[in-house]
Amino acid sequence: MPSGDDILQAATLLIGVYGRDAATYADGRRSEVENCGDAVATQTWESIVTQIEHLLRFTPVTQLH
Repeated sequence: MPSGDDILQAATLLIGVYGRDAATYADGRRSEVENCGDAVATQTWESIVTQIEHLLRFTPVTQLH
């Protein structure tokens, strides 16, 4: 399982690429790995989605670039 810093870095990167659609993108990836039966990757993507939602709720996107 990636560290909290890894999750934060991934979430920040995805926001930089996808903006407010980052959580939707990450949730799609979560769904893909879940369908493949990869529980660790599913949990990782769930953590990334949660972190993205938190960042977008409390930080203006312009400050994340």
